[in-house]
Amino acid sequence: MSINTFESSQVVFGWKEQLQTFLSSKQRQDLVRTIDAMYMFNVRERDGNVETWLLDCKTGPDVILSPIKKSWTGSNIVDVTVEIRDFDFKDLLQRKVSGQDLFIMGQITTKEREGLGYLMRLDALLKSLAKATSGKGAGLGKPKL
Repeated sequence: MSINTFESSQVVFGWKEQLQTFLSSKQRQDLVRTIDAMYMFNVRERDGNVETWLLDCKTGPDVILSPIKKSWTGSNIVDVTVEIRDFDFKDLLQRKVSGQDLFIMGQITTKEREGLGYLMRLDALLKSLAKATSGKGAGLGKPKL
C-alpha cells in the first residue's frame, strides 16, 4: 500500500516543504533544542491500513519528518508513539486542532505516560511554523498543487 493513499500524505509533504522554506536553518535548530523529542506516528486509515511516520526533533541539527518502513527496528529510540487516524493527523498538521485537544477528546493515544507533555511540545512546533508562514500565502500544511 502506498503512502499516497492516505489523506494526510499530501499534507505531510507540503508541511515538510514549508518547514524548509519558511524557517531558517537556525530556527529549525532552535526547535530541535526546544522540543528535544522523537515522535512515531502510527496513522490509521478507515480501512485499517497503517502508515508510520517519524518526526525527529532530537538527534540532528534539523527537524526531520519521514515515512518509516514496517521493517524499521528503531522504535526503542522514540520518545513517544502516537496512534492517530489519518484525517486527525491531517487536521493536526494543518493546525485545525491541537494535539492536546485530540488527546483530551480521546482521538489520539500514546503508549507513554508523558504523552500529553510531548503533544504540547509538538503543538509548539506547529505554532512556530504557522507563525512563520502567516501572511506569506502558504496555509500550514497545505501542499502547493
